[in-house]
Amino acid sequence: MGYTNSCIHSGSNAYTSGDTAWYNYALATAGTITGIDNIDTANETICPKGWTMPTRIQVNANTNVAASSPVFGGHYNDGTLYRESDRGYWWTTDSFSNVYRHSMNYDGSRLYSDTSNARFKGFYIRCVSEEKTVTDLTYMQDMTPSIANWTPTLADAEAFI
Repeated sequence: MGYTNSCIHSGSNAYTSGDTAWYNYALATAGTITGIDNIDTANETICPKGWTMPTRIQVNANTNVAASSPVFGGHYNDGTLYRESDRGYWWTTDSFSNVYRHSMNYDGSRLYSDTSNARFKGFYIRCVSEEKTVTDLTYMQDMTPSIANWTPTLADAEAFI
């Protein structure tokens, strides 16, 4: 797998109960985040309209394992499947550096974001509803409980800077 070509590896293992697919970051972002020097946040993904990959703030704000129903399945790297029996990995929209991205990881007991995952690796895609935040509002009268729940606090934002 590489940085510039969109790549997918499909297969199956005992931990995913059937066929599955692992995507490199170029494919996860519909070909918009390619090349080794790209540190942009992913604004385009292969998720259906109205859905996107989660941000790292969403991952850290929603670590409820029961509600997320994560699965093991590992990740794909250089033609080999790794950690398929004890880890699950999903891409997020956030960059960490020109090569590395934040990801959502599952270790069997908790969900957390990680910064050490190169974009050429094959991870799962999890699509979340594109929730609006307070910055999307034109009028405060448009505020809803859903928007308030998905808007990070100042403390949340400072924790990830």
